Amino acid sequence: MRYAVVQGEIIDEISYHHKGISFNSLARRLHGRVSRVKLLSEVNTLQREGLILVETDPKHKQRKLFRLGQRLRDVVDKIRSIEDKASGNPLGDFSSLLSDYVNDIISAREDWYKEFMRHRLQMYVRRMLVRLEGGTVDG
Repeated sequence: MRYAVVQGEIIDEISYHHKGISFNSLARRLHGRVSRVKLLSEVNTLQREGLILVETDPKHKQRKLFRLGQRLRDVVDKIRSIEDKASGNPLGDFSSLLSDYVNDIISAREDWYKEFMRHRLQMYVRRMLVRLEGGTVDG
């Protein structure tokens, strides 16, 4: 499976909902960035690859909840710990952050995970630059 940026956005959004997020909620959160048709297609692809899990909502039997698979959850948690470590002093800790990311990218076995980590690094650098310029981040 080839990595697509839209998959990174979907995974990022799902990762904030440990108990799962419904398709409609996910579509609302990604409105303007991902169409519902593309979202459904990518969610099905990610599910087939075992990166996300689909479960029935115990409170509503017709609703499906999407959660990260354990392997992907571990990767996202590791990425967040790298980013959290550098969040206090983005400029001072940038070389450490970059080093941690590069080491994780090199050690990743699968190209998809490498591309996902590169995407996250690009997003982090973008957020950091916007913050340094005194702006707000919109995504």
